[in-house]
Amino acid sequence: MLLQTGKFMINNMSEIDNIDSDKEGIKKVIDLDYMGQRRPEIDSMMRIENSRLEYDFFPMNIYDKDNKQLYIYFNKEILKEKREDYLQRLFEYIYLKEDTLSLFYYINGLNDYNKGTNFWWNVTSDYILFFGEEKKEIIKYYIDACHKKDIKEETIKRKVLNRLK
Repeated sequence: MLLQTGKFMINNMSEIDNIDSDKEGIKKVIDLDYMGQRRPEIDSMMRIENSRLEYDFFPMNIYDKDNKQLYIYFNKEILKEKREDYLQRLFEYIYLKEDTLSLFYYINGLNDYNKGTNFWWNVTSDYILFFGEEKKEIIKYYIDACHKKDIKEETIKRKVLNRLK
């Protein structure tokens, strides 16, 4: 499992005007931690983007120290084929893994160890964990913004390749 962690830069979408846009006009709503290599992250994002209409938010009966509910953003079509406890197993896989204790620290309010992480993205299995219903709109914005950026980049690549022909 490769886990990309990060921090939400805003608490809800009403704060989006408080952050700057990058050169493509995308607001950096999530600050991803350095992972060493970007290829798995890029591949996972492309898979999520291409099937984003099949993704949904699934609330879990798990709460953080501020009583915010855990959500898993996951492909509902894949979920139909899985066992009833599959989402719980996805959570436990990250929660119980020794090298990803940031989720354990976050839920238990041990912020000195957590370093502010409040976003967990399994880039191997293409699902995202986060706390708070208000973050759903931020996740949607992030996925849509990445998709628009990738479409723009792909269009530019095609134009350049066509000129070279």
